[in-house]
Amino acid sequence: MFDPHAKVIIDSWASLMVLMGKFHASDDPAVAVGEAVDEAVDEFASKVRRFDPIRLIEVARLAFLPLVPAGMIPVTADSSAAPLELLALTALVPPQEAADVTASPQGPVAEQEMSHFVSTAREEIDKLLHLAQLRSFAAADPTDKLALVSLLVQGGEVWMRNSSYPEMVETTNRALLDGDPEVRAALVAELGFDASDALGRVRKVVGALVCSWCVVMS
Repeated sequence: MFDPHAKVIIDSWASLMVLMGKFHASDDPAVAVGEAVDEAVDEFASKVRRFDPIRLIEVARLAFLPLVPAGMIPVTADSSAAPLELLALTALVPPQEAADVTASPQGPVAEQEMSHFVSTAREEIDKLLHLAQLRSFAAADPTDKLALVSLLVQGGEVWMRNSSYPEMVETTNRALLDGDPEVRAALVAELGFDASDALGRVRKVVGALVCSWCVVMS
């Protein structure tokens, strides 16, 4: 029987492979993925912006991050900060159409409509995350070894991270890779960088992704 966390990773990569297959036949897969990201973002944003951002984020927090006693960290296969962060970012970025006084106003939010949206939003959020990762793959230079490592580590951090994961994974990676002189020497000899270099690059990539998402959503 699979470990539940391993199953989450396997299911994520299986979904990613299915998406890759859909774009493989395109004349320009990179352009096709970019267009798919823009379309998916617009569709998701139109749904999210029906609701009050703060109330929506709180409902999503309760749905995506299970409650535990104070001082404890929830460790479950379905618990992840990434979907909540994406929903919160989408909800809080002011829409462009806000400046358009001719835009048609949306109707009032029905009872339980917000809860229903949150309960069904996970699949759509996962698709957005997969599309964003595919876009990163398509834009990466295949000859840049550090870019490949950044993409792999970035993917792992997105899917499995909870609120304490960044510190935990950095400590673990440094201990396993840079903590052993032979391993570190092998990394530098084969790749030209060590784990500390890779972690620094990942931080820059994630920061750039957040900035790019804000630009797309504004």
